Amino acid sequence: MTFDVAARSGTMSQANAALGHRGRLVLVGVSNDPLDVGTEAAFAVSRHTVVGHLGYRKRHLDELVRLVHLGRLDVSRAVSAGLPLEEIAPFRYR
Repeated sequence: MTFDVAARSGTMSQANAALGHRGRLVLVGVSNDPLDVGTEAAFAVSRHTVVGHLGYRKRHLDELVRLVHLGRLDVSRAVSAGLPLEEIAPFRYR
């Protein structure tokens, strides 16, 4: 099982490639990127499944922030940049 929390074509294909036989790709969040899981034949033969999930609530985000703050969850490899809030607007639709 792999989880893709970025929901981008590049991360979807990487997550799918990491799956073994009968693996499950869990998409957490959505984007407008096309779903990229390789060829239909390879996907079918490997018996992979894709499951989408967007059912989080604010309390779940609060819990994630708390776990990061306590050092119990390391997200350093998932974060590509840190920006001040004033600089985020130009990147909203990136």
